[in-house]
Amino acid sequence: MIQVSYHRLLLGLATALVFVAGTTVPVGAAEDLREGMTISPTERRYKANPGDTITDSFQILNDGQTAYNFTVYGAPYGVTDRAYNTVYEESKPRSDAYRWAQFSQSNWHAEARETVTIPFTLRISENASPGGHYGVIFAETQPAPSDSGITRKKRLGMVLYVTVSGDVKTEGKATGLTINSYQPVAPLRASASIENTGNVDYQATSVFEVSDVFGGVKYRTAGTHTIFPATTRDIEFTWDKSPWFGLYKVHAEVTVLGKRTVRDSYVVIAPNWLLFTALIAILIGGINAIRRRQTKQRRTKRS
Repeated sequence: MIQVSYHRLLLGLATALVFVAGTTVPVGAAEDLREGMTISPTERRYKANPGDTITDSFQILNDGQTAYNFTVYGAPYGVTDRAYNTVYEESKPRSDAYRWAQFSQSNWHAEARETVTIPFTLRISENASPGGHYGVIFAETQPAPSDSGITRKKRLGMVLYVTVSGDVKTEGKATGLTINSYQPVAPLRASASIENTGNVDYQATSVFEVSDVFGGVKYRTAGTHTIFPATTRDIEFTWDKSPWFGLYKVHAEVTVLGKRTVRDSYVVIAPNWLLFTALIAILIGGINAIRRRQTKQRRTKRS
């Protein structure tokens, strides 16, 4: 009797395992249902006269495994503070280029693995002031309502840079290049500040390089940075994998409208406690050296 019950128990467990295995959703199938979205290009730059009409297009790639609907629309584009955090508010100067963007339709559909081309027209205002004008064209998914009532939208944008002809002033300079010689904590950092006093954006370039005391390059990066009119941008350089202790030679440079600004400096990375301990050790060593010298002088006089 006990043996029969034992066999029945094993049979029940096996049946349960088969049921669970049969109802488990494969990982691959779950991943196949992911939603993917890529926009290309991520920016467009134009030069135009007041009243001009520009026709162009961009693409949305559905690189996922499920179809979706999406809408396209224009929005203001600007930056706030010296860290250049992006804002989509028309209160920012020259953030009106989105008003010039027109679309043949707002609602679109993308099948899985499909690339959709979105044509658009820019109609430059007759009263557009000379210089830079900025905006962004967004593509935003429109997911179907879920049973939970929670929907997740994905939004990607293409930034518009429009330079309107006339009295265009391209002016600016590097206002600071900072490398602190002593840095108590990693990572090693440096910074630059670039000012734009004109009425159109321009691009500045930068180089940040860290070498050991023997000249071996430990880290190097170069970049291009857009500087918007009537703003100052702070650019942070960081060697993320720098050790907690060491002596390095740091080279930083920025080139603004053809003018190159360079700074080189040796940098010590060491915790405050280590520096304090070293100073105490040096102080104690100095005191002991003075005492030994005084003792030696007294012995010399006695002899």
